Amino acid sequence: LNNLLQGKPGNAASDVGRIAVNTTIGILGVFDVATEFGMEKHNEDFGQTLGYWGVGEGFPFTIPLMGPSNLRDGLMIIPTMFLSPVPYVTTFVPDGLAVNAGEQMNYISLRIGEYESIKKDALDPYAFTRDAYHKNREKKIKE
Repeated sequence: LNNLLQGKPGNAASDVGRIAVNTTIGILGVFDVATEFGMEKHNEDFGQTLGYWGVGEGFPFTIPLMGPSNLRDGLMIIPTMFLSPVPYVTTFVPDGLAVNAGEQMNYISLRIGEYESIKKDALDPYAFTRDAYHKNREKKIKE
């Protein structure tokens, strides 16, 4: 959806193809077969879409367990929740929270060395992380 909203129909079609391959051959998405077939994944989110359309980023802040963000990107959590299949598969709210918490813990655990490196090398780890986040988001929006 975000690819379409940003005027990238080729990327949208590619991602729909990935969903079709991973849903069928990848046993309902349990396995990421599309990557093995060389189908590129396009990670676009609603915060990037808003930035593409000229919405300013607002003030920076940190979301617990998720890291640095800003007002525009922090608000992207709301439409992302509605587009996620988890709430539609389970009607029990703690199940959905557990799935999201598990995803975040996995993400953090795979990147713990990055934070340790930042703490060791940066004079002000908070300012470094905030600025790195800002520059990374600018780059993604301009792509």
